[in-house]
Amino acid sequence: MMQWIQSAKDILDTLFPFVAFILFWFFMWASISAVLSHLGGWAALAKSYLDIYPPKIYRWTWVNGRFRVFVNYSNCLKIDADEKGMHLAIVYMFKFMHPPLLIPWTDIREIKYGSYWFFWTELQLMLGDSDQVPIALYGSVAKEFRDIARSYQNNQTYRYDPNPATLSLPKNRGWF
Repeated sequence: MMQWIQSAKDILDTLFPFVAFILFWFFMWASISAVLSHLGGWAALAKSYLDIYPPKIYRWTWVNGRFRVFVNYSNCLKIDADEKGMHLAIVYMFKFMHPPLLIPWTDIREIKYGSYWFFWTELQLMLGDSDQVPIALYGSVAKEFRDIARSYQNNQTYRYDPNPATLSLPKNRGWF
């Protein structure tokens, strides 16, 4: 019996650093994701623009983008556009504290488009009503999204109402 206890103790002594490292790694991953959500403005936008029913398939995936000045989402944004507005989400492994967003066309304040260095395109958007968050989208999605956004903004008829009393929330949507 004592030999079995000693062998179990040896196994636990061997596994403890490995398990501790994995737990520490997940904690750091979640902490960094939460900090980036708040610094970049994603958390501020989520207070007003939580997407209750995000699209099943996004038109553009693995998109480069920047929120505010200092938070880059390199190849991890998913974007779609429809008559309701701009749908924003993030790839699954970075999703902690980044719920899907639906920004109505009426709350996209500015659209600026530019080309840099003959091949790099950038689309700058000012999102939000009270907490304005500037974002920039890069690459081929910039021109496509600019054209779609302008067409939807010109014939705007839909106004998003995030009133929780009128919505029934599906399960497994939100922060995780």
